[in-house]
Amino acid sequence: MKPGYIQVKIKFCEAFPFCGLGALGMWYGTAVESEIQKWNADSRSATLGKATDKVALCFRKDGYSLRKIKTDGSLLCVYDWESQQLLPDSLLPIKVLGDNIEVMEIADVPSKLKAKGGHYCKFTVKGLTYTGYVLSGKHYSAAWTDSQRALHFEEQGAKNPNAQIIQKLPEP
Repeated sequence: MKPGYIQVKIKFCEAFPFCGLGALGMWYGTAVESEIQKWNADSRSATLGKATDKVALCFRKDGYSLRKIKTDGSLLCVYDWESQQLLPDSLLPIKVLGDNIEVMEIADVPSKLKAKGGHYCKFTVKGLTYTGYVLSGKHYSAAWTDSQRALHFEEQGAKNPNAQIIQKLPEP
């Protein structure tokens, strides 16, 4: 079977019980077609083992996406960025993730974003003001608040802009 690129929001989320890839952001990765049914069956019967909270940074061609996740090392479940609750249908085998997603410890998020060019600032998302680190991309940015929230951050060039950087701040 030949590998091919799959746009997750369209193809995976319609047929798979896990919307995790779509929840992590528009994800493009190589997948062998013969594996798709196996991933589907595995995820329907899978449950998280002893899981810990971590953060996933997704590298997109048009920017970045940052999501809180719960993972046991082989499966992960994604937190909703607004409610901060685990999405029940987002269980996802880690082997599906691909090279464009980096999983990190919560305590490491500010330093990782800063190392990749992020900056500390005051910003608004959906009209609410936060302070934290933002790693800006072409249209989408990874936002991490001082209260350890990962937010969906769409800037002016995106289809649905919902955020704005107000002011860069000195490091805390």
